[in-house]
Amino acid sequence: MANGAHGIRERQFMVNIFIHYNNSSLKDAEYFKEIEKRLIILCNKQVIATYWHTGLIEAGDDIDAVIQQQLGLAQVVLLLISPDYFSDGDCRNRHAFILKRKAQDALCIVPILLRPINLDGTDIVGFSALPKASEGEVFLSRWADLDEAYLHIELEMKRLATEVLSQKSNSHREILLRNALLRFNFSKEIPSYITYSSSERKVYAVLLQGEPQSSQSLLLQRLFGESKSKNPKVISIKLDSAGHSPSLDDLWTMVGENFNMAIPNATLVCSALTNAMVLDTEVIIRFDPVERYHLKEVQAFWTELLRQLSPHKAYWKKPLHFYVVDRSAAKEWNADQLCCDSLLSPGDVLHLQIAKITKPEFVNWLFAEKNAWSDDPQLAKIWENRDQIMPSEEGYVGDVVGKICEICEVTPTIIH
Repeated sequence: MANGAHGIRERQFMVNIFIHYNNSSLKDAEYFKEIEKRLIILCNKQVIATYWHTGLIEAGDDIDAVIQQQLGLAQVVLLLISPDYFSDGDCRNRHAFILKRKAQDALCIVPILLRPINLDGTDIVGFSALPKASEGEVFLSRWADLDEAYLHIELEMKRLATEVLSQKSNSHREILLRNALLRFNFSKEIPSYITYSSSERKVYAVLLQGEPQSSQSLLLQRLFGESKSKNPKVISIKLDSAGHSPSLDDLWTMVGENFNMAIPNATLVCSALTNAMVLDTEVIIRFDPVERYHLKEVQAFWTELLRQLSPHKAYWKKPLHFYVVDRSAAKEWNADQLCCDSLLSPGDVLHLQIAKITKPEFVNWLFAEKNAWSDDPQLAKIWENRDQIMPSEEGYVGDVVGKICEICEVTPTIIH
């Protein structure tokens, strides 16, 4: 087996598989165990990198957050279909979440037909399913020779893994560049965040300012990466950037949708947030982007949120995190505007103003990446064009990243 940096690179260029099935069904669990044996064989042959299944979700986990994280790592999703799959409410809810993420994560969906069920009217009809026999798709339970059926699934998964990788070459170049960029050295901002996040607080508030936009996006991902949060409930509020702000009621509705509320309001949302933190779930609320015309409504939301949460703070097992990403770079926001309750003093707010990067910092980062990925033509190209990428002695991280993406002809989603 390959080892070192070369071995890591090889595994990054293999497929990760996500499996969803009704693990409470004894019949389906038996089929899963046999399919899992074939996936282990494919891992050992280095055809696939790894696999994960929804049976690994533990009590107390934020299910949406765990599934979202694992889907983000996967390229292929196996859905193990049976009557128990569609009759179980939790299983159906996770199924709906997976299909909702399909387009966003560019997932290849493959239903595995376990036991007979009428698929007419279901949302998997359009997908190519396994196993296949000469007469078409056949449920596993109807195969005369199950070993032959499982071998067929194994060979089809091998073929699919090869096909997905050949179609995703650009995507994997993006993954490599994304990972390299996530190690970009924010030498002034990251140490401040680590010091800030290491102290015990009920509420953490981060105001992030600077330019250009790609610098903010990249730093925000770095902050999440440095965070000690485990399976947090992440609520990302994307505000309109077309010149008008949502109403305060709209903001409560956006947050409430993350708790599947039919008619959200401030009281219901604050109650749901309190329950989450009392039950040992860390909550992250992210407002991005915030323009100058959003200030009034966002501050009103934040003030009311802290007012309603404050009486219950003694019962929280996990803290609340609030990220405000100021896209205007005009400094309308300041740290004092977040200090609107006893829960949050000026010392509880971290204000990160993105600094410029120096040319030696850029070269040191690039040199370290080049050594780690010495045989990768993409990073070799960046090295060859380093003076074009950063012609001056200092510059904005986002501008440098933009030129890197232009030279590599890929744009990782992390800088959008």
